[in-house]
Amino acid sequence: MTQTKIIVDCSGTLPPEEREQVVPITEGEWAQIQADAVSFAPVQAGIYRQQRNALLISSDWTQMSDAPLTDAKRKAWAKYRQELRDLTFDEEPNWPKQPR
Repeated sequence: MTQTKIIVDCSGTLPPEEREQVVPITEGEWAQIQADAVSFAPVQAGIYRQQRNALLISSDWTQMSDAPLTDAKRKAWAKYRQELRDLTFDEEPNWPKQPR
């Protein structure tokens, strides 16, 4: 199977007819693209963890005994927070919805 890459020149330095091109790539270039994607996965997982942690921190108040919430709302927030903790980051997570 022949792989291709798209060249997009956003700087405007190429003539208009060359700003978007689909060109064949070598097997070596394809291997490097795949390796880069694999090496980026842990970085992306770290970004997702940071987002998850920020959501947990921003909802800490919901679990305080003096929070102005009904028992049902407190339980809904506790469930949401557990769903955040249960997320896996091997692919883009399915983020739970915050209670209203």
